[in-house]
Amino acid sequence: MLMLDWHLGMLERLNGMAIDGLGLANVLDVCRVGAVPALAVLSPRWLALGLLIIGTLDVVDGRVARAR
Repeated sequence: MLMLDWHLGMLERLNGMAIDGLGLANVLDVCRVGAVPALAVLSPRWLALGLLIIGTLDVVDGRVARAR
């Protein structure tokens, strides 16, 4: 939860003005965090697929965040 608080706390521009909404990079972060509990109950095959998807979302998130 601390990481989510940290991300949400950074939703302001350099001049201190608030940014409307989360933005795509932060939405991808929240989706990844939300998927973690499901990983504990997956079979090994589905776990591998889930980790692949989460890893791919991490790469996409990084590229989107750097582009903005």
